[in-house]
Amino acid sequence: MRGRQTMNPFALPSKLPCSSKMTKFTSNHHQPRLPSIRVHHSRRRLHFETLESRRLLTLDFGDAPSPYPVTLLEDGARHNTDTWQRLGPAIDGQPGDYSGDSVSLNSDGTRLIVGSEGNALARVYEQDGVQWSQLGNDLVGHGVFGRVTSINAAG
Repeated sequence: MRGRQTMNPFALPSKLPCSSKMTKFTSNHHQPRLPSIRVHHSRRRLHFETLESRRLLTLDFGDAPSPYPVTLLEDGARHNTDTWQRLGPAIDGQPGDYSGDSVSLNSDGTRLIVGSEGNALARVYEQDGVQWSQLGNDLVGHGVFGRVTSINAAG
């Protein structure tokens, strides 16, 4: 699985280098256990899965730069298990809208906000056990609105 890493959103590393195909994770200063997830490329799919009853966020990092290995030969990140379960279909944005440029999950992983800087908007979704459904209307702003998102523990 070249370039794919899966991480528990409540135990993300606080610093990863960032390039055009990498994802940068930063902790929310007021809620250190709730990450803000920033993706720096326009084509991506967000996948939410469970593993051993924990919710996980899966992102395709593409070809990570050295010294961050992405292959088995390079001793890259991997998880050997047959207990993956996908939580609903992928959430896709529109071409060039940078949907997913910023994503934040609530504490139990059932509600998230997805920023879309290209359209200056954000959308809030809720997981109902089958799929992710948008809550309310798009949150529309101006300029770089949607570039950074954050959601509190309750969502």
